[in-house]
Amino acid sequence: MIRSAICLIAALLLMTGCSPAATNNNVAVDVAGSARALLATQSADWNNGDVRKFMDGYWRDDQVRFASGGEVKRGWALVLSDYERRYPDRAAMGKLRTAGIEISEISNDAALVFGQWIVTANDSNYCGLITLLVREIDGRWVVVHDHTSSGNDGTAAGKSCDELASGA
Repeated sequence: MIRSAICLIAALLLMTGCSPAATNNNVAVDVAGSARALLATQSADWNNGDVRKFMDGYWRDDQVRFASGGEVKRGWALVLSDYERRYPDRAAMGKLRTAGIEISEISNDAALVFGQWIVTANDSNYCGLITLLVREIDGRWVVVHDHTSSGNDGTAAGKSCDELASGA
């Protein structure tokens, strides 16, 4: 009886240590929380007018991918260059916020993030959709693949950019 109980406890401990919600150190990973923290940091850096700090949230690798406007750019330096060209100063960057964020955990070190982005700049609101693959690489959560669309018709997820900006 005692031997059976010990075997059962040992089996449960082994299964718990091998579960997908544990790291190699048997410490649970808050994947969604890590993804949200990454987005919050990037939003703060954007709103401080610092494109380079914003780009710290991307994987510094030639394999990072950014797709938008029918184009695909690969490589951290190329994505940074494009951001710096399109947003040369704080006024052009405006204020960024996200809404409707949905996070799907893929594994202990990866998540798919979907939501809306809203930028208010020069007394206008711009918006669109984002789909990001974020991963933990070398102890840091970073964007590995970014597909960003703009609401060319002034809408995203069925709302106008002005409605999204006002929180409606």
